[in-house]
Amino acid sequence: MSWFPLQNARQSVAGNERGAALISALLMVALIATLALAVTREMRFALDRAANLDLRDQAHWYTTGAPDRAGPDLRLGRAQSA
Repeated sequence: MSWFPLQNARQSVAGNERGAALISALLMVALIATLALAVTREMRFALDRAANLDLRDQAHWYTTGAPDRAGPDLRLGRAQSA
């Protein structure tokens, strides 16, 4: 204990300010972590959508190209069986 009452008051205020600064820092870390998670999740969904579009396009080209590719073989098979 000090003989000067103002010194004790300053120490008390400094302790409160440190606590407020700590809480503010923790809130900032939580906010940044939440934003990082949201960005990461959005990026993952964007990559999944892009992969699905690629697979859809590939399936489309397989189905449209299958008759063209199999046509000569089917005609050849018809000619041999006749």
